[in-house]
Amino acid sequence: MNNLDLRTLRILSDLYQTKNTYQTAENMEVSQSLVSRALAKSRQSLNDPLFICQGKQLNPTPLMQALAIELPNIADRLNDIVMKNTFDPAKLYGHYHLFVAAQLPSQISTALSQQLSTQALNASWTITDWQSQAIEKFLDQRVVLGLDYVNQDLPSLIVQDKIVNDELVVWANNQHPIHDLPGVTLAQLAQYEFISLPLNANDKFSNNRLEHLLGQHSQISSRIHTHSLPLATQIAHNQPLLFIGSALSLGEQCSALKAVKLADHHMPLMLTCAYSGKQAQEPLTLWLKSLIKETITPLYNPSLTVATRPCQS
Repeated sequence: MNNLDLRTLRILSDLYQTKNTYQTAENMEVSQSLVSRALAKSRQSLNDPLFICQGKQLNPTPLMQALAIELPNIADRLNDIVMKNTFDPAKLYGHYHLFVAAQLPSQISTALSQQLSTQALNASWTITDWQSQAIEKFLDQRVVLGLDYVNQDLPSLIVQDKIVNDELVVWANNQHPIHDLPGVTLAQLAQYEFISLPLNANDKFSNNRLEHLLGQHSQISSRIHTHSLPLATQIAHNQPLLFIGSALSLGEQCSALKAVKLADHHMPLMLTCAYSGKQAQEPLTLWLKSLIKETITPLYNPSLTVATRPCQS
């Protein structure tokens, strides 16, 4: 029994009712592979098959039948004990994984990692870009939470909570014709060349959004495509190329680039935190959401000014 956690107990209890790993995965809002892994771990810990596969159905063994009577009560009692204890990040132990989209300004990851290290002294954290199996990892709870601009392609099982409103702007170096303009129109932008960056972790390039606004009048000419915001910044510093990004894209990185707003269109952008709906009321999720909002909100300055430190060449 040493290797059976609360989630595994709940999976076994649900599996006893459904006798089907797919249906249990649906009920628990996790992946089918996680259900299979939980069952394999339970079989090893209890030295019993627990379920015998007969056709398309899993039939419980005598041991599983005996366990099924008590499992719901055990799981509920354990959950009540955990939830009644006030969550204290200083008492958080273990290793946790967060997604932070590579397209987000670096200040976000830096500030967040500093706060995590300060407040959760006994925990360790992995912060990576979003991965191809992000949805499954959220549902399996291998990833606690992710930061990205709002993504319409995430399933409803993944909650996206607003953190702060951002805005798409056009970044130009100090030699570019639009640099000193208070605003720029779509017609003016149509004559210039761009660096194309993804808008979010779903790999949609921000230039596509601008092309949609331009409609049939013109298309954006993208000379370079990259997933790296620092690289786009350096290229735009050295070449007469524009790129579309967050109003916070540069922050302290480069004073030679200026954020120029669109004069005839507003392109709102919403920064969100994403997590499994099943974990919405978990103390760890609630604490992380609060920490992220408190950490990130002060970084957003509506003046769109950039710092005085020069670009690193």
